[in-house]
Amino acid sequence: MIFVSRLPVGVSLGYDNGALSIEAVFAFIKRKIYPPQRKKKKKEKKAGSFALPDFLTEDKWELLKLVLEALGRFRRRLCMDHFRLRYISAGDDPYRSVMRYNSVNALMSGLAPAFENAFYVKKREIVLDVDFSGESVFELGFSLSIRIHQILSLGVLTLASLLKLRRRSRNERKSSNGEQVKRSNAVNDEQH
Repeated sequence: MIFVSRLPVGVSLGYDNGALSIEAVFAFIKRKIYPPQRKKKKKEKKAGSFALPDFLTEDKWELLKLVLEALGRFRRRLCMDHFRLRYISAGDDPYRSVMRYNSVNALMSGLAPAFENAFYVKKREIVLDVDFSGESVFELGFSLSIRIHQILSLGVLTLASLLKLRRRSRNERKSSNGEQVKRSNAVNDEQH
């Protein structure tokens, strides 16, 4: 059980000159999700009605705060196994090619520290270049993973916070209903 909980689960995305690819990763097994290899006919499902629980509509700001806290718990737990960026700026006008190169270089210089703080990055491969005679090339790929035990621990913590929020919402409704009953009894006593 401990061995299984230590296995990584993740997703691998890639973009190579207009072609997008997505793979799901479990341990060392990869399965291609997009582009689909073949399409199967799917049976149409009847749309069922889905209603949000009543505490979600009243405490939407508290819920938003809870979601942000849960996402904050993912910080530095997501592991970026591999990050690959290859951009070669090219074109007929050398000035524009250099300006595009400078823009991408400045963007990467600004994003790199924030990126390093958000993820644990194992391997990075960033190639930025200018080619005055060829064609522009843009390739981006990354692989994110998280361990199963980390997902379970984050799920338990988030569920506990959600139950706490729900309990507090119920207690507030009960107390506000009790105050309204007391006020109406006091008003009735004054009238008689």
